[in-house]
Order: sequence, then structure tokens, then C-alpha cells
Amino acid sequence: MNIFRKEKDKVSPYWCLRQQVLELKPLAELLSGDKNSHPVYASVVDMDMGDTVVSLACAADGTTSLYFSTGGGQIGLGQKYEAVRMATIAFLQSSEQVLDKLTTSKEYPLPTDKKHIVYLVTERAVYKQEFEMDKVETYSRELKFLNFLYQNVLKEIGAAK
Repeated sequence: MNIFRKEKDKVSPYWCLRQQVLELKPLAELLSGDKNSHPVYASVVDMDMGDTVVSLACAADGTTSLYFSTGGGQIGLGQKYEAVRMATIAFLQSSEQVLDKLTTSKEYPLPTDKKHIVYLVTERAVYKQEFEMDKVETYSRELKFLNFLYQNVLKEIGAAK
């Protein structure tokens, strides 16, 4: 069993980095002066891959990183690759359109059973949506759109390498 997957071990670098994004407070420049224009300013997408959870961390300025629950990751992908930065910005700005379809959450458990969990961070709350990846085609149009948005970030990361 991997010690980094245990939720009790929340002092590992993985947990600390993930929690830092989930508790991020916006800078005025991230909100472009209008707190309601694009309220989603950060996101964590946790993806259960069996032996590890991969977390996609995104911020409104295009900052994009991947964290692995087993340790390590890839930091600064949005700064290194313009296409990743633009996909991240599009993901966060466009995800505002689906907030009314999501639930809010004050707890951020990791997914199991190959599921993905999207956490969208706003000034008012953290919104949550869980995806069963083999059932995405059965979700509403709005949730398919949310899935498309973060999958597009992942696609750009893959293309950049």
C-alpha cells in the first residue's frame, strides 16, 4: 500500500500542494477588477489511476501543474507551454457556466474506482463534480462540457511533451 494515498498522511508534499490550491485566495489582478466576471480562479482535478492519484492544479493566470500522490510531479507547465496556459485559462473562465449544476464542498477526498473529481475554487465556495469516466456520455451537456474543458488541458500537456 502506498503511504501517500492515505488520507491520514496530509503532511506529504502532495497533500500540502493540493491543499494550497484548494485554499487559494484570489489576487485582485486575477479577478480583473470584477469579482463576478470569472469567479472560478483555481481548480484541482483529481484522477484515480489505480496505484496513484494524479492531480491537475490550475490557476487563473495560466499556472498549471500535475502532482502525483506517490510523489513528484510537473510544475510550471503553463509558464513553459503557451498552449497549456491558454487551455487552463479557457477551462477556468468557461467553467463558470456550469457552477449551478455542481454541489459545494468543504471536504476534498481523493477519488477511488478510476473516477475523477473536479474542484472549482471561487471566492464564495469550492464546487465539486465527480465523474465516472466510463459514463461521461450519459451526463448532461453542461457536465460533458466541464469534462471536455479539463480534458483539453490534459491534451495540451500531452502534446507539449
